[in-house]
Amino acid sequence: MKLKVLKPFGDHKENIIRQVDEVFEISKTRFDELSASVPADFYEEVKATKAKKGEEE
Repeated sequence: MKLKVLKPFGDHKENIIRQVDEVFEISKTRFDELSASVPADFYEEVKATKAKKGEEE
């Protein structure tokens, strides 16, 4: 899964500060660890979208 940072937070396992608009890959297990220590309003899941060629929004 991928997460997008909405508010900066310390990722203590990776030993870095996650910055706003950063998108990073995370496993389900790691997500469970992160969600236990970081409030949910600090990140959001990035949903995979598959746009077909020629389609416009």
